[in-house]
Order: sequence, then C-alpha cells, then structure tokens
Amino acid sequence: RLAFAVAAHLEPEILLVDEVLAVGDVAFQRKCLGKMDDVAKEGRTVLLVSHNMGAIQQLTSRVILLKEGRVMADTDPIHAVEIYLGETSRVEIFTPLKTNRDDFKINSFGIDYDSLESGFNKTITFEVEICLERALRDVRFGLGIVNSIGARILTSVRTISSISQGNSRISIFLQEHRLPPGRYSVTVGIDVAGVSVLYKEDLLTFEISDLTIDDSFLTQRRDRIGIFIPYEYSIEELSD
Repeated sequence: RLAFAVAAHLEPEILLVDEVLAVGDVAFQRKCLGKMDDVAKEGRTVLLVSHNMGAIQQLTSRVILLKEGRVMADTDPIHAVEIYLGETSRVEIFTPLKTNRDDFKINSFGIDYDSLESGFNKTITFEVEICLERALRDVRFGLGIVNSIGARILTSVRTISSISQGNSRISIFLQEHRLPPGRYSVTVGIDVAGVSVLYKEDLLTFEISDLTIDDSFLTQRRDRIGIFIPYEYSIEELSD
C-alpha cells in the first residue's frame, strides 16, 4: 500500500502496477482504481498486472494475455477476458452430482448448446436427469447466471409441484433472458420444501455469440451492460 501511494504521487510517465488490488480493504482498492484511471486519462501509461477481470475491463484499452511465459493474445479487454475464461465453454456435466439427500440423485446437468447459436434473446435450454427413490413435492430449481467478470446478472427460480419416483428428465427453458453476447457461468441451487439438496457455483459455462447480431451497442459493450431490456417511451410536444 505504501509503495503504491508513493509511486502514484510521483507522476511517473509509466506506472507499473502488479496485483495491487489483491491487498488492502475495499476503500483502498477503490482509491487505487481511481488513481490509475486518473493517470491514464492524463495521457500517461499504466501497465496493470492482474487477475481481477473487473479491473481489466474497467481500466484497460489493450490486454496482453500470458500463459507459461508466452503471449496467448494481444487484443481488446473483452476478447482477452473471454479467452482467459473460455477454454471450458462447452462443458456438460455427465457424471452424477453429489447431493445432500440419499434419495435424490442427479445423473447429469447440461445445456442444449444448439439453442445458443440461434441469436440474441433466444431460449436457452438446460436439461437435468434425476433419479428419485420416492415421489417428492415442491422441488425448486434455481439458476444464477454470472458474467465473465464474476457479477451475477440474472437469477431464475421455479418450483415444480411434484416429481414422480424413478428417473426423470427435466428441461428448463430460460426465455426472454435478454443476455447480451458474452461468456457466462451457471450457478445451480435445488431444494425440496425449502431444504437444500444442491448448491454449486460455476457448474458449467456457455457463450452467447455475437455473429448473428447487427446491433453495435450489444456487440461493442457486451457483458458490461448486463441484461439488455428495452423500454417504452412517450413524446410530448411542448408549445413555445
């Protein structure tokens, strides 16, 4: 903290900052972000080394991504973050998931990836295969959608009144989600009559492509804008 405070106030032409946001409290981190932003706006160079994807997207205009000492990418922040997070984008969980109940087994949880390739705001389909040793009532499935910088931007919850004993495949249709192009991870929570059966963050990941989108606002801002919801408006002409 002392080193950053000294360096930031010496007005250097090049400010090299290595993981400064990994230390200190929230107030100090906010002050660091503000100072680096000020230095950059003054036309000086800030070289930030960080694993904080939010800071990368907020502060930088160019990102060099390194892996094992080699350059993986030299590109804009959005695409660099997606490359950094993106090598598991088409993972589907086929092996059974451990739950908190012996009579509730989850054999698989996945995404119909074909549903992601049809364009902006098209229905995303999740498929869950379960095995119940007895019929259960009030089974609630919750999905949390987290963007590439770790912010949850959508939560969807629905209670199924009853599920029969034996094997079942449940298809969950996430409609009108308004997610802009980008890479996302899915947090899943399941409970029965209010008692948790499963809660798992980053269970799987997926990407919404911008290849079929001609709206420059959506493609340029991507997951900085959160859920993209249109609004209604009215115009009243005023007399002079």
